[in-house]
Amino acid sequence: MINKWDLVQKEYRSKATKFMTKQVERALNEVKDVPMMYISAKTGYKIDSVMDEVLKVYEKWNVRISTGILNNWMKNLKKVHFLPTDGGNDLKIRFVSQVIH
Repeated sequence: MINKWDLVQKEYRSKATKFMTKQVERALNEVKDVPMMYISAKTGYKIDSVMDEVLKVYEKWNVRISTGILNNWMKNLKKVHFLPTDGGNDLKIRFVSQVIH
């Protein structure tokens, strides 16, 4: 959520949106496709939609990916990217699994 949107003049909102997107992507580069919502707590602009967005992100965060899909992904990754080595020994990943706690 990007607050204080009421302070951004309408003619600058497009540029401000691009700028904020770049800033968030740079600061959170390990998290891709983060939805951003521009709000104003003072005026109530889009405040009613905040919880809906939070719940959408929560659902995405808790998606279960099967071991088979993860192993196919790893197999394809190995084709295009070298795995790291430890003291000259190749790292051998046998399978990948998602752990939910």
